[in-house]
Amino acid sequence: MSLCNINDELYLFGGSGPSASCYNDLHIYLPDKNLWVQAESSSLDKSIKPRAGHTMSVYDRHLYIIGGSYAQTYFKDIYVIDTGNGSFWRIILKSE
Repeated sequence: MSLCNINDELYLFGGSGPSASCYNDLHIYLPDKNLWVQAESSSLDKSIKPRAGHTMSVYDRHLYIIGGSYAQTYFKDIYVIDTGNGSFWRIILKSE
């Protein structure tokens, strides 16, 4: 799983559970309410494959999810999530 802070809110993405299954959900911690909420992202769940071992970075209000793996599949992809409007897209690398 990965965790980043944007404007005092924590964004938690993906990771793996005790049964070694991986996830692709995005949760947001709202400190003023002391509450975790799951981002509404049905299209996100279908587009970004579940993963662990990835990294996530922040620039401006955008989350960058980079790489990771699921079982024996290793990802070489980069996704961007705009936390302002909930949109997301994949960055296509020249090597693809």
